[in-house]
Amino acid sequence: MKSQGAEHLLAQMLRHRNRRDDRQEAIRLLKGRLQDLGNIPESSRADYMESLMQLEGETSGLEDAMKTLKSLPEELMSDTPRAILESETLWAGNRKEEALKIATDTYSGINEDTTLDDRRRLASLLQTIGLHREALDLWKGIVRTDCVGADTYRMIDCAKRCGAEDEILTLAVQLRQNRVWDRQLFEYEIYLRQKYNDWEECRKILEEYLEAPIDEQFLPFARAHLSHVLGVLHQPDHIETDLSRLPSPGDVNPGMGRLIVQSLRVAGEPVKAVDFAYELLRKNFGSLDAHLTVMSFMVPLGPKQLDLERPDVAAPGTTVQYREDGTDTSVWHIIEDSECEPPDASRNEYSPDHTYSQRMVGLRGCVKSRDITPFGPVGGSSG
Repeated sequence: MKSQGAEHLLAQMLRHRNRRDDRQEAIRLLKGRLQDLGNIPESSRADYMESLMQLEGETSGLEDAMKTLKSLPEELMSDTPRAILESETLWAGNRKEEALKIATDTYSGINEDTTLDDRRRLASLLQTIGLHREALDLWKGIVRTDCVGADTYRMIDCAKRCGAEDEILTLAVQLRQNRVWDRQLFEYEIYLRQKYNDWEECRKILEEYLEAPIDEQFLPFARAHLSHVLGVLHQPDHIETDLSRLPSPGDVNPGMGRLIVQSLRVAGEPVKAVDFAYELLRKNFGSLDAHLTVMSFMVPLGPKQLDLERPDVAAPGTTVQYREDGTDTSVWHIIEDSECEPPDASRNEYSPDHTYSQRMVGLRGCVKSRDITPFGPVGGSSG
């Protein structure tokens, strides 16, 4: 005889395939084994019944789903998981007030005898219906600090939604103490500590990580984060300025790229900063942050500004402006030699191998457009 697990899996597959009569067949399969539910653990019975309730509610309606649940013998499911299923079904059927009352009553009845599975299921329900503070209370007793899993992220989401960011910081500290690494949580902790101006603790956390890294691929990002913190703490001598030890412009989002550029400027490396900013812009031309990063070099505030050299002659890496003969329209031509991104003609970028680029190289000052146009003279001059 096939196990309920096989029936359950097949029913879920039919539900997701959702061809004609698939859901009715899935309901038939699940209902056909209800009498055998006593042969599997109660937590598995709750999962089994949850699938049946969802299918029947979506297919036959709320009333049929509730009848099926009420017909389940009491000895097959205790009060707490039964109440959770009832609340879930009512909520899905848009009977919100009834669902809320059952959920809150169930939460009030939680005691030391309530199983971990029932607590987890109730926490998920409370989170779904918007009772995030109550759900967080349960998640705190469920989430482990020796590993990171789905429960961890559910708790973090709950804490964010009810403004309990201190709970996230507490969890992050416990995980770090246990040498449990999760990049998303680590960076979120750094963000929160910066948000609340806890810069010294940020520095300490990042320096400890760099001394004993868990994820080698994160090292450049940790150095970038630390450099930003050191800039805020007015410790420019220890900012990382070796670009090979920092993330490349193509590996960071524009927001973080902007922080790297600012750190390089604070450390007295404006040339490296402007090179990074330019590459960041070419990788993220549609980003406001990337444009603001480049524009920051034009603002007469903050670190010493960079005096960009104006080349005497056109060469790879320079921008040329000229006018076609007989017109008053200026045309820009960028001889783009960057390797981070192919030239984009829509932004007037052209490779050094482009015909116009090759004809421009070596020209200076005001030149004739026919000197750069391979299709014959058009008259007038360009500059």
